[in-house]
This record gives sequence, structure tokens and C-alpha cells, in this order.
Amino acid sequence: MMTNKTNEDCELLHDLDLNEDDLSNEAKPTKPLQTKEKISDVPMIVICGLPRTGTTLLHNLMACDPSC
Repeated sequence: MMTNKTNEDCELLHDLDLNEDDLSNEAKPTKPLQTKEKISDVPMIVICGLPRTGTTLLHNLMACDPSC
């Protein structure tokens, strides 16, 4: 049964004109993430509340502010 699945996968890659190397290269990161500040240097804000009280709205509003 495993052979049929493998053959189907190979046929799909052939139809898309892809090979395994094309797929594996897409998953590799191009460079490490770089940040200007360390996480410990940034003051933390914790938003907590009961469900349906606007915590997500507050989070989204604060995310729009570049100084936060």
C-alpha cells in the first residue's frame, strides 16, 4: 500500500515539474532572524481578561502603535 502512495507523490511532483531538491530548498531559512533589542531589554506588557471583554481588540490596537 505504501508503494501506491509513493508513486502518487512522485507523479504529483512530476506534474508540477518539481523534484525533492526544489522542495527542500524552499524550507531552508535564508538568514537568521536579527533584532536590534534583546527580549530582556523590552518592557513586557501582559494583557489578560475574561473571554469576550476586548483583550484581542486591545492587543490589536497596541500592535498598531510603533512605540509599543
